[in-house]
Amino acid sequence: MSTFVLGDIHGAFKALKQCFKRSEFSLENDCLIFLGDVCDRGPDTVECIDFLLEVNNLIPLMGNHDWWTMKWLKGEEFDMEKWMKHGGQETYDSYIQSHDFDSLKQTHLKKYYDKLLPYFKDDHNRVFVHAGFDWTGPIEETGFSNDYYWDRELFRAAVHYHPENLKFPKSSPYEEIYIGHSPTHRLNSQFDGSKPIRLCNVWCMDQGAGWGLQLSMMDIDSKVVFQSDRVDELYK
Repeated sequence: MSTFVLGDIHGAFKALKQCFKRSEFSLENDCLIFLGDVCDRGPDTVECIDFLLEVNNLIPLMGNHDWWTMKWLKGEEFDMEKWMKHGGQETYDSYIQSHDFDSLKQTHLKKYYDKLLPYFKDDHNRVFVHAGFDWTGPIEETGFSNDYYWDRELFRAAVHYHPENLKFPKSSPYEEIYIGHSPTHRLNSQFDGSKPIRLCNVWCMDQGAGWGLQLSMMDIDSKVVFQSDRVDELYK
């Protein structure tokens, strides 16, 4: 069994299928740690979730866009206008256009959204989280925090300390930290933001699928990367 980590999908089902095909991922045997944000910006959120539910060994994390969508599906109060401005319309349309919205909503809530984890720590001293956390101590001792879904300080600090080649955060016990949320294509030209990049001990896995760029999937042991074509080309 191989274990893979997957960056932010953002409704790009065609890109998701490419990554699975190119990695030769086994739905029955391999393990997938998904860093969150299956929703928004791209047109196929429903198809993406249905596909992820076919993975026998799926460890899905909650992203900020997933949180917005879950709030909407549950009929709970949240800033829907903000959600719409950040790609929620595409997810809304993906659900509303389905043939049986009420049944689909209940199925996805039960089988997917209610199972999303705030973070995951494996047996090899590696931690996985959508956005970030208070890295002054172990993640399990910080208590629940919205930083898991929204933080960019860990990403910024890893960029800052990277030239010194330090293990960062110095106070963290983790060998490796895997995050999505902060797209690497926004980094300056000294970095190749088109592929997953390790900054100190932080692996950054969002390569901008939500902005028409690539979706990335990586074998966490071999560090072999599998990417989709550009999303904007796939959806022409």
